[in-house]
Amino acid sequence: MYKVLLVDDERIIREGISKIIDWEGHGFCFIGAAENAIEAYDMIQKQRPHIVITDIKMPVMSGLELIRKTKEIYEDIVFIVLSGYGEFELASQAMRYGVKYYLLKPCNENTIIEALNNARAEIVQREKRQQFIEKNVKTMQKILPLVKEQFIRDYVMGKGYTVKELDYYCNLLNIKQQELLRMVIFQVSEEYNFESVHALGNVIEEVCDGDEIYYKTIIKNQIMLLVRPMEDESLLRIIDKVKSTFFEYSNIETTVSYGDKACFKDMPAVFRQLQECFKYSMYFEEGSIITPKDIEFLVGEDKNEVLALGDERITLAIKSGNIQEVESLVNQFFSELKKSGCVISLAKLHCIELYMKIIRGCPYEKVAGYIEKTVDLQNMDSINEIQQFILNAAKELANENHMRLIKRRSAIVDKLMKYVEANISNEDLSLKWIAKNVLYMNEVYLSKLFSKETGEKFSHYLTKVRIEKALELMKNSNCDKVYEIAQQVGLGKNPQYFSQVFKKYTGYTPTEYMEKLLSQ
Repeated sequence: MYKVLLVDDERIIREGISKIIDWEGHGFCFIGAAENAIEAYDMIQKQRPHIVITDIKMPVMSGLELIRKTKEIYEDIVFIVLSGYGEFELASQAMRYGVKYYLLKPCNENTIIEALNNARAEIVQREKRQQFIEKNVKTMQKILPLVKEQFIRDYVMGKGYTVKELDYYCNLLNIKQQELLRMVIFQVSEEYNFESVHALGNVIEEVCDGDEIYYKTIIKNQIMLLVRPMEDESLLRIIDKVKSTFFEYSNIETTVSYGDKACFKDMPAVFRQLQECFKYSMYFEEGSIITPKDIEFLVGEDKNEVLALGDERITLAIKSGNIQEVESLVNQFFSELKKSGCVISLAKLHCIELYMKIIRGCPYEKVAGYIEKTVDLQNMDSINEIQQFILNAAKELANENHMRLIKRRSAIVDKLMKYVEANISNEDLSLKWIAKNVLYMNEVYLSKLFSKETGEKFSHYLTKVRIEKALELMKNSNCDKVYEIAQQVGLGKNPQYFSQVFKKYTGYTPTEYMEKLLSQ
């Protein structure tokens, strides 16, 4: 039942209305009558009536003041105003506080009941509307996380949104477009199953603090993460922990790529960058960590190459020197072309288009020569002849790029070794320091590249160069102070360690070795 409070300073009015109405019979609960507004306000705070019937003109506090004070706290209480002749101006003022129902004194039972029924109908309608809103809110609370997940996935993967659409969804889903994040993508081998990828996702959640992950989703054999901004050292520690833990569980290596800090709005561009890294993963050891900086030397200098148009697989395969993929793509193209059964003139048009994509992967100085050969292609009458012509050109270019990339990779190791030899006195010399300050490369990749090409760890190589330099100084200089020699080979801060390493390498302490030289 809806509770009703009556307020009037005239006792006869209070008692008359209280007794004339069959409150329960009409579905109401009469909670009492107050003889002034102050008493009524106190009752309102304690009992929270749904409807208040109040006189408009009363001493100390008027009905208008009661309505105003009540509406400030309980705006959903419905007021019915009692007014006498000559009080219409006051009654009209009540409209400012949302009052809709008025009773003119004296009033009969039917008039009062009609006003009560109208007030109740308003309350019922409002409650239904509130229930509808609450139901929708609950539904939205269930749906919005799913909508948010799908929106972020679609947006990051490059499914276009207009500026207006982007603003709408970000506002709806409480996404801050300028919020800084970092993207990390974990990839298992292409021969994967869903269980492996799902297990990798579980490992990521175990390793990462819940507050660190902003978003996580599975894309085929990859798991893409958006994480809160953190420095490389912290991010790499998490990545290494995930990789090692997953390998312990599954014996499966994980290749990883990660980007720099960027705002949410720029994440589609970061996603494309990282996917580009995975296309070059064949030039890295299995389970490597690859960043966009690591593949700069693979992509080549823009000055010496024709700009790649679009994201064609054949052009990328040629530029990356992937001969096997080049052959597969060319044969796949001609297989589809032969199935189509199109006339030779149209087939040639398609072949020339493919050929132009292929020569985009060659150095600038050779483009003209390959373009001239399109005349030979146009004069050919056999699809098989055209196929062999294009396949030879594609494999030739891919092989040249392959050899160039291998040579460039060797040049990196050569540059590293020359820098070590020229700066052996630098006490801060380390693979990490050189990778960051000289070669601007990923330390993990540089370490694996050095080991693969030299057959030894960098730390062993650095120690060897230091000791060889020390031996040279002992033989060819007048220096007879061990600490001075240690300084010249980058171990001046720890002469004792220098002596230990020297003895392990030569079988003598530095002092013993110099004495041996003097005795000869």
